[in-house]
Amino acid sequence: ITDRETTFYFGYGQNFALLYDRLKLMLGEKQKFGTQFFMDPKGPIVFFPLADYEKIEEFRKEIGVFPFSQYVEGIKKMRGKECDVKFLGCEE
Repeated sequence: ITDRETTFYFGYGQNFALLYDRLKLMLGEKQKFGTQFFMDPKGPIVFFPLADYEKIEEFRKEIGVFPFSQYVEGIKKMRGKECDVKFLGCEE
């Protein structure tokens, strides 16, 4: 992402990330920003496959989106109880 693109996405980063990841998954590809997940009512929060887990914080920062760890904590609060987090396509 270029500096010009970063300036454009800043302020709209979360919307961009949500749309980008959703489209990637619809095309059968892996998400980049880690925005797409589902909640098993009796189990973990499960994130759809990530393109590069090691660079997720870097990707999010480039477009002005808060850290992935904060995103996960917000989802846990929304759920209302402590739970595990898993990633599809990742070996444990």
